[in-house]
Amino acid sequence: MLASKTKSRIIWAFLSVLAIGLWINEVGNDATKWVRTTFFEVKQSERIPVYQKFYRVKVNVTVDKKEPVLVDFVLGCRTRLRVPKSDWSMIRYVRVPLVFGARTKGGQGVLVEGPRICNADLKKNVPHNYLPAIFFAPDADDLEHMTAYLTERAYDQPVSRLTFQKATIEEVDKQYFENWKATATANIVPLARNGMKSFFHGGNYPVEDPRSRSSVACEYVYRVPIPDNLKPVIRSWWPKDRPKFWVPKAENIDELIQLQKKAGVEKSKVWTKRYKSRLAKYGRTNENYRGSLVTAGGANKWGLGIRRPGGGGALLSQYARTGIIGLIPYSTNLAEPPYELNEPVNEVRFNLDVKNGADQGFAACRRGASISKLKYTKPANKIYLVDGVKVGEVSTNYLMRLNLSLVEEDKFFFKRGHYGLYNTEFGEQQ
Repeated sequence: MLASKTKSRIIWAFLSVLAIGLWINEVGNDATKWVRTTFFEVKQSERIPVYQKFYRVKVNVTVDKKEPVLVDFVLGCRTRLRVPKSDWSMIRYVRVPLVFGARTKGGQGVLVEGPRICNADLKKNVPHNYLPAIFFAPDADDLEHMTAYLTERAYDQPVSRLTFQKATIEEVDKQYFENWKATATANIVPLARNGMKSFFHGGNYPVEDPRSRSSVACEYVYRVPIPDNLKPVIRSWWPKDRPKFWVPKAENIDELIQLQKKAGVEKSKVWTKRYKSRLAKYGRTNENYRGSLVTAGGANKWGLGIRRPGGGGALLSQYARTGIIGLIPYSTNLAEPPYELNEPVNEVRFNLDVKNGADQGFAACRRGASISKLKYTKPANKIYLVDGVKVGEVSTNYLMRLNLSLVEEDKFFFKRGHYGLYNTEFGEQQ
C-alpha cells in the first residue's frame, strides 16, 4: 500500500514537471519572466554594475624604513543579480576592488585586500586597530612574486620590508566615489580580459599558455607540536648529529603519516571544520566562512583582515583566525617556470624560509600549478630545503598530501596552507 502511494506521487511529480515544461515552451519569454519575478528579486544587473555603498580605505606603511606609502582607494558594494525571495539571507555583496595596489618611488608595489565591509556598521565591526592583509612586490610590474604579511609581528622582523602605520575605513557617498574614479592613480593590479577570471586566476595569458590554467596563491607552512607520547618514536628516527630540520628515512614515512594524523596534522576535525554563518551585522549575507586552520589561527577568511594577538585587528575577529600563529613562507619549483599540467612531474622541491624572522607570519605568493591538479610519476621525489640548503628528500607515492615529511628537531611537524588570491572576484574597475 505504501509503495503504491509512493509510486503514484512520483508519477504525479513527473507529470507536473512535464506540464510546466510544456507550458514554458509554449508561452516562451513571458513564462520565464513570470518565474523570475515570482521567485526571485532582481537586485542589480551583472552586466551594468550599479554600486550602492561606498567605503574609503586608507592604509599607511613605510617601505624599507624610509619611504612612506599611502594606499588610498574607494570600495564599491552592490548586490548580486538574483536573490531567492524564500531566503533573504542569500543576499550576497560584490566588492570592488578586492585588491588595490600602489607603486612606490622605488618601483615596488604595496597591495591591500579590500575589506569585507559591505553594509556593515562601521562603529561595531571595524576595530580601532584594524590590520588588513598586505602584500609587498619587489617589482610593481611583477605581481606573480610577492610576500604576504599575515601576522602583526611579521612587521617587526629583520627580514620585513614594510612597517605598518595605520589603516582606516570610512563610508563615503556616490559623488565621492565618482570623483575618486576620475582622479585616482590607477590600480597596479591589471584588469583581467575574461570577466569570470581575475588577474590572479588565469591572468591575461593566452589559452595555450599553461599559466592561463594556474593561479597566484600565497603559500606557507606552520608548525604543529608533536605530542609528548609520540616523541620517543620521533627521537629514535632523529639522526645522531641532531640536525634542526630533517626528514625520516623512506622506511619510516608510512608510520610518520600515522603519527602526523595523531598529532592533528591531517584528517582531523580541527582542520576540516567549516563556518556557515548568516550575519545580520553584514546585511544578512550568506558568505561561507571556511578554512583549514580554524583552531590554530590561520583560516583564510578573505577580506576580514589580520587578527592581532592582543585583540582586535580584524573585522569579525571570531571568524578571522589568520594572525595568531607564526607562518613560514615556502616556494616550490612548480612556479619557476609553470609546469604544463599534461606532463608528469617526477620531483617537487619545497624551500622554506626561516632566517631573520621569516617564520613569523609571512607567505610567498607565486603563480604555479596546484599540486592537486598535477600528473606525477609514482614514486616521485620530495626534496626539502630550508633557506636554500637541502635538509633531506624522500621518494613517495604521496606527492599530493598537504603535510610535509619535514620534522623540526623532536618538537614540530609541518602543515601546508595558503592565502588564496585566486579566490578574488573582480568588477569593471578591478
